[in-house]
Amino acid sequence: MTVTISAKGQVALPKKIRNKLCIKTGDQFRVEVSGTKIVLTPVVTVPKEQAWFWTDEIQAKVQASEEDYKKGNYKEYEEVDRLLRDLKE
Repeated sequence: MTVTISAKGQVALPKKIRNKLCIKTGDQFRVEVSGTKIVLTPVVTVPKEQAWFWTDEIQAKVQASEEDYKKGNYKEYEEVDRLLRDLKE
């Protein structure tokens, strides 16, 4: 598939590609040059106050907790008092 760059340096992504990758108006991309190729990578921006959640350290903890959950390493509580007692221990 071939596209043409406009006088303003703009390139329109064909609808078929936008639909396949669920690209919507206003989506943002990181632009990189790899050899002789231009690489567009979709990015999602998050508010600064939520950026801590996306650090490598927190994401590793989230991943580990998800793996524990899948393995059945968790407890269920019917009473909040019992949960609080376990948390204190």
